[in-house]
Amino acid sequence: MPSVPRMITGLADYTLADLEALENERPELGRLEVIDGALHATGESAVGNLHQLLMQRLHLVFAAACPAAFIVRIDTWWMSPRGKLRPDVAVYRRGDEPADRFGAFRVAPQATLEILSDDADHDLVRKDGIYEQFGVTHRAYIDMRDRYAWWCRLDGVDHDAPTVTWHLDGWPALSLDRDELFAA
Repeated sequence: MPSVPRMITGLADYTLADLEALENERPELGRLEVIDGALHATGESAVGNLHQLLMQRLHLVFAAACPAAFIVRIDTWWMSPRGKLRPDVAVYRRGDEPADRFGAFRVAPQATLEILSDDADHDLVRKDGIYEQFGVTHRAYIDMRDRYAWWCRLDGVDHDAPTVTWHLDGWPALSLDRDELFAA
């Protein structure tokens, strides 16, 4: 079992199972989450380390396949100075991406991917409606509440197969594999 300091310095070498085992072994640490590539003990969380680890893995899938004409970001998308969404993966055409996160409401992403929270049904309806209103035509959602009951919606079509393929304009096909994303 890796120690906490080792996990903090070598997080990329560890899996979700390692994080869960460490949480179980050291309950005094509270909930462990990966935030900006570092391990943090954050107390109880509705989404926790599973969400953070999936977000990082999905970002890598997109970044590895990203054509030169696009850029992939994980940041806050500001719809107005007071309203915001935080897509887990946002795809912009290169040159259209906001200079900083506070200017993001001027340009909507070309595509977004969201990992849904514990309140997935409400979360999906709210977020999907907002993205549609702002013209984001490519929208993907992954229900992360149960890693063994995979559910994914790509551009309005529900999938429950272990592997799904997402086709974005100008991109190679993106294969999202449940077993790779949830690798233990």
